[in-house]
Amino acid sequence: MSVAQVARCRRSMNGVQRPARDGLGHVTPASVASCWLSQKNRRQQRPSRRGAAGERRVAARLAELSGPRVLFLHNRLFGQGRRDGDVDHIAVTAGGVYVIDAKRYKNAKVEVRRSGGLFSPVREQLMVEGRDRSKLLDSVARQAAAVRTALNTFHHSGVTAADVPVVSLLCFVDAALPMFGTPRIGGVPLLGPKGTAKLLRAATGLLEDSTVVALRLHLAQAPPTA
Repeated sequence: MSVAQVARCRRSMNGVQRPARDGLGHVTPASVASCWLSQKNRRQQRPSRRGAAGERRVAARLAELSGPRVLFLHNRLFGQGRRDGDVDHIAVTAGGVYVIDAKRYKNAKVEVRRSGGLFSPVREQLMVEGRDRSKLLDSVARQAAAVRTALNTFHHSGVTAADVPVVSLLCFVDAALPMFGTPRIGGVPLLGPKGTAKLLRAATGLLEDSTVVALRLHLAQAPPTA
């Protein structure tokens, strides 16, 4: 720990907690270290809180735009200790279950870059502000797999998990998406909140309302998968 960090810790302890001192009246290293760890934890928690607040805003926006016939679950964990089982948003519709991974890239250009062909395999890359973010596709695919596992025991009025499509999509918040058409990569739509809601509203006709309700209840009660 630097001298400046020690000084900040000492100042932060004034009036907040009584620091431990040695026999000569000096603040002990253990007390300063404890303060430093506390400050570090607070710094780590601030982005987490901002992220949680952002997810709540996206959840509210999707629910508002999608209408009452689309049922949502948010921030669901389907994998014990596995980040890829932590799903931002799940939408249950008459057309199936949609696994939505929301990403905020403010004013960033989102596009699909394709190369190769003719004499070489076609290569697709998900580019965000010029950087390859194709790993986002792997993450949402694993999230969808965790949801499918959670649905394995679903049964309602003759409908089983095999009858329920599970669809992955990436929802980009505050990003610059193409004005026309819906870009896709690996079959995964790349949409903003409005486009996501439009897709969900259009997903009708496959499952009855009672089955949609039962699906949401099943996923809400599903324990984390091993």
